[in-house]
Amino acid sequence: MEPKLPAQEAFGRGGGIHPQDWATPWDLFGAIEARYGTFTTDVCADHRNTKVPDNYYSIEQDGLGQVWTGLCFANPPYGSDAGRFARKSVQAARAGATVVMLTFNRSDTRWWHETVPHASELVLLRGRVSFERPGQKSAAAPMASCPIVFSPSGGPPKLSHWDWRHEGQRRL
Repeated sequence: MEPKLPAQEAFGRGGGIHPQDWATPWDLFGAIEARYGTFTTDVCADHRNTKVPDNYYSIEQDGLGQVWTGLCFANPPYGSDAGRFARKSVQAARAGATVVMLTFNRSDTRWWHETVPHASELVLLRGRVSFERPGQKSAAAPMASCPIVFSPSGGPPKLSHWDWRHEGQRRL
């Protein structure tokens, strides 16, 4: 069994071990799927954390090298790879896919400013998400997360606030 890590280590800050292992909680995924529809592919997962068990790309399959089609879900590792997945999401949307990418709200990064303006929707979640990891207690993320929707219609993104635990939403 791997050592328990502080949340900031587990989420890829400070050289954490396997930050890609943290999974989207099922209740949040269910709310996202109820909002956007049934996903066809989980583009960055493994057999333990996929939310689309019949069709997902593992790290060995290199989801970034695959063609994304249909309605795709992405919860990429919350480190430097997030920008690579965001850029791939923009490309996939331009080719006709819709990608819902759950990531940290990182408006202080270059990748955010290069990709989010091309999104069709940016959703600010109320509270912090408690991610799941096999064999460990859920851990609240060290910062806010947000779904970013990349669709063929492109940007600029509609901004909304979503209290997904209570399904209350209002447009800002």
